[in-house]
Amino acid sequence: MKELDIHHSRKRVEYARTSIGKMFSAENAKAASEFLDRLQIENKSYGRIANYGESIKRIFLIKDDKKISEWTRKEIESVHKKIAESDYENSVKKDTLTALKRLYHFAKYDEIADKIKGQGVRSQRIMDRAKLL
Repeated sequence: MKELDIHHSRKRVEYARTSIGKMFSAENAKAASEFLDRLQIENKSYGRIANYGESIKRIFLIKDDKKISEWTRKEIESVHKKIAESDYENSVKKDTLTALKRLYHFAKYDEIADKIKGQGVRSQRIMDRAKLL
């Protein structure tokens, strides 16, 4: 059965991928494309992937002068500040800041930052205790 896509999310993903490739540096476009591919491999919905693609465009409009994996903490904080001070709706700001965090983590460590994965030893202990209860 064909899946109904009333929001045209698959097309939005491809449009975001194409426009990122045309508008921004080759290194950052490649990192963004690999990130979107990984989200798809991890079975995220097309709507969510499209949202990440659109957020990545907003991020790279602010900063695309060097490879994202080489950004410093100050540079990330500067992008964060510009997003927070922008005229976007709060929900768009939140989505874009989440995309910034996850895209940078992916570019740096080649893995998707998740709420459960990679939160360190303390989180693992909490999860282990929860299993015992």
